[in-house]
Amino acid sequence: ENERTKDLIVEQRFHRTIIGQKGEKIKEVRDKFPEVIINFPDPSQKSDIVQLRGPKNEVEKCAKFLQKIIADLIENSFSLSVPIFKQFHKNIIGKGGANIKKVRL
Repeated sequence: ENERTKDLIVEQRFHRTIIGQKGEKIKEVRDKFPEVIINFPDPSQKSDIVQLRGPKNEVEKCAKFLQKIIADLIENSFSLSVPIFKQFHKNIIGKGGANIKKVRL
């Protein structure tokens, strides 16, 4: 009766980041909440729903923790596309990538 299932909507592009390389990051979450079962959808399903199952209060804590991780990911992952004509690519990249390395730092 204390068992609870909760569906979290997490954009699929974040699944790989949350799971981490060889599952390292999700392992930390699972160690922190050992009673909660976290199910990610199969990548071929193109689903955004991550399912959490376990004791009611642990599921809520885990959901809040994951939402905090997702908020950090959204805040820290910013990209901006700038259109540059092909004729100027060599000027921006520079000799041996020198200019583009300065920009990346």
